[in-house]
Amino acid sequence: MKFTSSSLGLALLACFLLLLAAPRADAQVVIYRLEFSKAGPSVNYGFYHEAWVVAEATGGTASWVLVYQEGPHQKFVRVETYGSYFQASHRGQVQGVIYATPGTNTPTSTFLALGEASSKVKSLVATVKVPKKLEGYTISGDSESELPFTVNEIDKGYAGSSKIKGELQSRMSSDANDDDLTVSETMDSVVASLKRKGYQDATPTTTTTTTN
Repeated sequence: MKFTSSSLGLALLACFLLLLAAPRADAQVVIYRLEFSKAGPSVNYGFYHEAWVVAEATGGTASWVLVYQEGPHQKFVRVETYGSYFQASHRGQVQGVIYATPGTNTPTSTFLALGEASSKVKSLVATVKVPKKLEGYTISGDSESELPFTVNEIDKGYAGSSKIKGELQSRMSSDANDDDLTVSETMDSVVASLKRKGYQDATPTTTTTTTN
């Protein structure tokens, strides 16, 4: 077969259009809403009361929106690539697990929540079983030793734990997968929804300094 420049151009255009139409490999996401309640002894422990977790339904890095109360205001912090969602199995029973530990530019908390993978999440390419409910704990502590200290300061350092109860956001997950959204795009959607409800974005911004 002989190719001309025009036929080769048409072939390349056809391939490009097929790539645009193909489903993205990371298009299947899952969204959970977590609630926290204090459990056990604590000191100077004021914690988030709610969180939204977005991850790939088949497992992968998780992203979080952590919500807290400050006076009369509901505020949130967006944290990308914090911990992971994965599945663990024992004797045929599959558990979905959300696990996160402290790291650079992340909360000084460890989160662990899990539940039986009994619900289905569908996307354009597959159906995956994930937990409908999650239960677990979070622990948090920091000496705050890097903060300036004065003789008048009596509250410094904190420690405590909270119980986690989470639930799959079936409709939101389905809508995100119907729209073929990535984890990042789904996070944008969750944040936009909170802002519409009057929640304030308190995510720290990083400043880049350029040296000439």
